[in-house]
Amino acid sequence: MSGVSQRYPDRGIIPRSLAQLFKEIDKMPTYAVHVRLSYIEIYNEQIIDLFNPGSNAAGSKQATQLIISDAEDEVTVKGLACPMVNNLEDALCVLFEGELNRTVAAHALNRISSRAHTIFTIYLDVRSIADTSGCVKSSRLNYVDLAGSERVRKTQSTGQILKEANYINRSLTFLEQTVLALSDPGREHIPYRQSKLTHYLKNSIGGRYQTILIANIWDEDRFIEETVRALAQIR
Repeated sequence: MSGVSQRYPDRGIIPRSLAQLFKEIDKMPTYAVHVRLSYIEIYNEQIIDLFNPGSNAAGSKQATQLIISDAEDEVTVKGLACPMVNNLEDALCVLFEGELNRTVAAHALNRISSRAHTIFTIYLDVRSIADTSGCVKSSRLNYVDLAGSERVRKTQSTGQILKEANYINRSLTFLEQTVLALSDPGREHIPYRQSKLTHYLKNSIGGRYQTILIANIWDEDRFIEETVRALAQIR
């Protein structure tokens, strides 16, 4: 999704979105537009701020746990780093820095498999320069990169990678259960808090935002089982 290649044709959804965003901002000289970014990783049910991963004595990433709702009932993480960026170059530098902190590993199906879900967020605050009332319109775009569900027997995972696969599959199951609950008009309780992923995405999947799902699939026969599973998850 991030496609961190320096060659524009190889870039992913996020760099292209940032490029289009700043192109549109350049067309708005009568508005003051502030752009902030955040980037988190949900790894083994731990939330890690990729813009401020920190480290302990062992050199591992420092996890942040507390998910909160702000004054506008928007879900966020307490103390989350949200650097302001003024142009595309700044935004890409911040994005690429976060990419370096992501958790990846190799298994039989993918030599650089993501071991966590990541959520990259663009925050926009827009104010008319001519408006003396100080009215600000705020928007938020979430780019969610879900770690792929894994058949353990095919990935041949063991040890820590097997543990990670179990967390990934469990959180994807919880996400599916939450979406199914939302589609049931008679359901009173929606189980957002059964996982960090569904809790953080409460606003995105709960009807306040528009949501678009994109499935990455293989076109090779040997991956038909994984392809069917991916398509079933976004049906």
